[in-house]
Amino acid sequence: LLKQELISEQELKQQETKVAAAGALVESLQMQVDLTRQYLHPSALQRARATLASAEQELNMGRENLQNCVIKAPSDGLVVYRPVHVGGEFRTVRIGDTIFRNMPFMTLPDMRDPVVQCDVPEAELSRVSVGREVIVVPVSYGDLRLKGTVESVGSMAQSLGGHPEWQRFFHVVIGLKDTDPRLRPGMSVRALVLSYSNDSALLVPRTAVRWENEKPYCELVGRWHKARRDVKLGMGNDQYFEVLDGLETGDRVMVQ
Repeated sequence: LLKQELISEQELKQQETKVAAAGALVESLQMQVDLTRQYLHPSALQRARATLASAEQELNMGRENLQNCVIKAPSDGLVVYRPVHVGGEFRTVRIGDTIFRNMPFMTLPDMRDPVVQCDVPEAELSRVSVGREVIVVPVSYGDLRLKGTVESVGSMAQSLGGHPEWQRFFHVVIGLKDTDPRLRPGMSVRALVLSYSNDSALLVPRTAVRWENEKPYCELVGRWHKARRDVKLGMGNDQYFEVLDGLETGDRVMVQ
């Protein structure tokens, strides 16, 4: 082009300068590529491999922790969550609560051998002893009668919440001889302890007994008059007293 006078020498020098600059740029870029491949790329690859190994380790630990969260029941039954102290509260566990090692928070009751736990007032302790027969009536099934036996009586009196501080109770455990598929853990029941038995006892309704100077008496109803009769009472329940002396079978008494 220069020989044909299509371009000037100045334009040729400008193009040569541009070619030289482009060559220098290519050399610089090639050097950067070589340095990246030789130094930066291995370091980045090593960091990536280290990050991958750490992530795999965390994944394995997560899988192990998840496996440890699986609880297998040793037998059939219904799971019952036990109240525990969590965050200043006494309640059952919820999602998000932290459970510590050896902290029992659930149970699997064996309903094949159920027991009743109750607290007997100190004033009634003399009527409850180990071996006494008990009739247990679930509150949910009033027609159900289950036989049981007093298995243990607490050795120490203690106060209960909701009762005066001076009032003491003894913890009693009752073992059931019978069971029923309708029973569930934690159900409320009424326990009737057979504290005294006399098949030939003469009974009088509590409403027929009057008191004067802490002495009991009854009013007999005759055909034409009423008569007062002092009586000697024995054991009693919520409906009747046992009459030891003062009345005979067939006497008619006035009730209040």
